[in-house]
Amino acid sequence: MKKIQYILFDCMETLIDFTELPREKEYAMWSYSGSGIENCWPDFEEFLQSFLEMRQYFQNRTPKHKEYSILERYEMMVSKHDLAKNLSLTQEERMTIVKKLCKNFWDNYTKRCFVSPEVEALLKSLRNKTGLGVVSNFIVPGGLEELLISKQIRGYFNFVLSSAELGWRKPHRLIYEKALAEAGTSVREMIFIGDDLNNDYHAPREMGIRSLLYDRKNKHPEIRERFSSFEQIEKILEMK
Repeated sequence: MKKIQYILFDCMETLIDFTELPREKEYAMWSYSGSGIENCWPDFEEFLQSFLEMRQYFQNRTPKHKEYSILERYEMMVSKHDLAKNLSLTQEERMTIVKKLCKNFWDNYTKRCFVSPEVEALLKSLRNKTGLGVVSNFIVPGGLEELLISKQIRGYFNFVLSSAELGWRKPHRLIYEKALAEAGTSVREMIFIGDDLNNDYHAPREMGIRSLLYDRKNKHPEIRERFSSFEQIEKILEMK
């Protein structure tokens, strides 16, 4: 095997964890509660219904794996709510609601994120051995960079690639092709590491990129190249 020139990491639930793993309801609550515009909906349950319908709409929208930012998502949701309830909001009023929902979501999201000591120890060990990059699905424009900076790990990475900026989500091949171009190396000299079986393991392999699955709860014993602790990575990659 050729020498590893680049290791690419997924971000959320790989490099950065949540204090408590959120469900759809928590994501909706992070936007709604404390936003200052709760009275635009009769109650949280109706907001949640609007939120779930919005999520479903963008999941099913074509072309497949096209990324839509949080602003685009909430703008559609608020516009649909405006029409359904005959609120007759102006464009400025709609965008005020959208921006408050987005800000409230992001404030609640970031304060629940942390980097484990094991992840930081690995990054410190790897930074002088190989190039490092982050390739992640992220709906907040500029949010991935901001999050890595706030958690004090941005400096370990040569580049950061977010679907919010690129416009395509994993597992679309364009995001991996862009990562290869940024790294300036071949597929045989690259490793992809992440927790999602399809996006971070199978899809990179379809591109010819070796991948390791972060399987912290050992849910996928059928996968040969996997790990449950970041302390195992250098040994697996024979970099110690």
